[in-house]
Amino acid sequence: MKAFYSVNMTLLGISYKSSSNLKHDLEDKIKQFPSYSARIVLMPFQALGACHGPFDTLEKATKMAANDLDENDVDYFGVKWCFIECEMKDVFYESVPIPTKYYVCTNSDCKGVQRFKGSCGTCKSKGKDLVPTSEVRDWDRKMEVL
Repeated sequence: MKAFYSVNMTLLGISYKSSSNLKHDLEDKIKQFPSYSARIVLMPFQALGACHGPFDTLEKATKMAANDLDENDVDYFGVKWCFIECEMKDVFYESVPIPTKYYVCTNSDCKGVQRFKGSCGTCKSKGKDLVPTSEVRDWDRKMEVL
């Protein structure tokens, strides 16, 4: 069976230029120890709270990032992510917990944040019509102070 993990490279302080380099390094390391489960190899990362999984789909693993990643694999909060795929010996998968969701204005000059989906209320109050928002999953409650 396939399993997917998400790795918070920023929390680990890993400075790979590309997350695909870390992805290949970890996948190779897991293959080097065929008698161990991937869970054992990734346990030090999980102990630091920087590795989440195993998940049964890549989609669930990517939900651990705050939002869709940019071209540098960085989310809204500036966290760099890596997603790895490996063979799973165990049959236990984690489920994605339900995070606090916020919706941020897509207009970079606005910085509007709201709790509901739709167009930005801050822009609307300034006379701009229908500026869309994008979803941000706030796992660490960074946006509660707003």
